Amino acid sequence: MGTTRETNKYAFVVLKPDAIRQFLDINIIQEILKEGLEIIKQKMIKMTKEQVASIYSEKLDENYYPLLEKFLTEEPSIYLLLKSEANAIRKSQDLKDKIRAKFKVKKFEISEKDLELLRDGRHPRQKEITKEMALENLIHVANNFEEICENIRKIFSEVEIEELRERTSIISTISRILPRVRKA
Repeated sequence: MGTTRETNKYAFVVLKPDAIRQFLDINIIQEILKEGLEIIKQKMIKMTKEQVASIYSEKLDENYYPLLEKFLTEEPSIYLLLKSEANAIRKSQDLKDKIRAKFKVKKFEISEKDLELLRDGRHPRQKEITKEMALENLIHVANNFEEICENIRKIFSEVEIEELRERTSIISTISRILPRVRKA
């Protein structure tokens, strides 16, 4: 794998269809830039079912996954490969929370008791609230460098990856770790 310093420079963010539908993509991109994250590659597409399954692999067994898949394959999302001199993943995770708090239209006021009932699957509005929380949350952020690499492979074409290879060292780093990611 690449050095920790090298892998800490990159983040992968998805601005989901609700961000675009609400015309928040420009505001969110401005927030990204304010945080010192540079956009090195951007692409707007509708996800395929395979791309959704790859990016949201940890959600495949959730009861709302079919709704998530439908949501992400029917409307376009914006995919951003970001760079920072350090701590890009942490910065993007912090930014995700900030963006959701700042721009999300909250349809539910959720108390600690509601959260407890939701975790236990016993809330009277379980399906409605779970769907809303799972789908309409504006932004997705990769959690680690391996996930970033997989997302790049799933979203960007070989031509786009070659363009990245010419502009940044991330592709050589990805090339070194992809065999590990595929086997995982």
